[in-house]
Amino acid sequence: MELLVFGTNHRVAPAAARDRLALSGEETRELLGTLADGAHGDRVIRESVVLSTCTRTEIFAWTREPARAIELMRHRLRDVKDNDAVSAERHTFSLSGREGARHLFRVAAGLDSLMIGEPQVLGQVRQAYALAAEERTCGPYLTRLFQSAVRTGKRARAETDIGKGSASVAFAAVRLATNILSDLSDQAVLVVGAGRTGAQAARNFAAKRPRSLTIVNRSAGRAQAVADEFGGAARPFDELHAALKRASVVVTATSAPNPVITAATLCAIMRERGRRPLVIIDIANPRDVESSAGRIPNVFLRDLDSLGDIVQENLIRRSKQIPHVERIVEEELQNFVDWFDTLQVVPVLRSLRESFYRIADEEVRRHLPGFDEANRDRLERYTRSLVARLLHQPTCHLRELDLETSEGVSSLAAVKEIFQLTPDEPSGPNGEHAGNGAG
Repeated sequence: MELLVFGTNHRVAPAAARDRLALSGEETRELLGTLADGAHGDRVIRESVVLSTCTRTEIFAWTREPARAIELMRHRLRDVKDNDAVSAERHTFSLSGREGARHLFRVAAGLDSLMIGEPQVLGQVRQAYALAAEERTCGPYLTRLFQSAVRTGKRARAETDIGKGSASVAFAAVRLATNILSDLSDQAVLVVGAGRTGAQAARNFAAKRPRSLTIVNRSAGRAQAVADEFGGAARPFDELHAALKRASVVVTATSAPNPVITAATLCAIMRERGRRPLVIIDIANPRDVESSAGRIPNVFLRDLDSLGDIVQENLIRRSKQIPHVERIVEEELQNFVDWFDTLQVVPVLRSLRESFYRIADEEVRRHLPGFDEANRDRLERYTRSLVARLLHQPTCHLRELDLETSEGVSSLAAVKEIFQLTPDEPSGPNGEHAGNGAG
């Protein structure tokens, strides 16, 4: 069995390419279901988890057939998204074995985020695992992998300063708006979307004390809750046009599958606004604003990829913490690899036999002085025969374990724990790179 990671992220694809592969919650469930399906019981992918955030769409899979699994993931993702974006290999990557596990641990630790150390990603890793567990596509191997990743993320934030201070995409949006307008105190700020990212944007803009803060969301109740928390005003989604007309700064962070603000809409709004400039920062994935809107006079449109300079500042500020976090990643990675390496029947059987025979030999040596020369060989033969009889049934049981089930993994782990076994000569996961890009 081998771990594979396949997908796209901000390191290998621009925003436009990532937009086409961004998954909604229902699409994620659909993808998990299609990956689990197998013709005539031939399941190429035994376990799967899908991690979909504003900067990545990545599939983590456990398989015996890596080459077939990669093609299957590519085809299934193409089917769910109904487009050929996944066919562009320059915009996708794949990793296997140890490198795949390291990638997930670095993601959970905040080292692979657009904003180094950003706080949301650890929760997104948890959510990805929880959804896979709910859909029953996550078995013992990926369960252990994602539990280890979450522990890595927790340690990174508890033991280092990688997560100290504001470092989210929403924070970067405020910085970008400040860079463009200098002072936000006389600006009317509009936040479109009241999910987690939208709420963070509202919080960060509220701290700048703008002239007004308006929240527009499809759920009026959620918009009102965010507005009440940060001293703003809520407006229903059907008043978006009017809210855009009044705003100076707009941040969009919805989870809509298609743009909620079109270029045609903005053209009409800008005619009504006269020459007043409009700063729009689109931090949604897929993007909320049609990219062609950036060509409209006096519309200053920025998206996730425009946060590069702020990302660089963030990286410099936190660079001293990166080596400490990398050490945590490597420690937890080695713990996972050690667990995987010992989770093999043959090494456990060998270790179990060696443990029993070692105890038998110690007992024989202890009692030998009480036997004459003629009976010592008989004692040794009897002892080894007894050990062989005692080990016969456990050996048969262990050889029949199905280590692709939670029950099989738990049974083998119980034997190791009860007898305090430390199997040697392990057969570990493949650690070679299997793709065309970095995670």
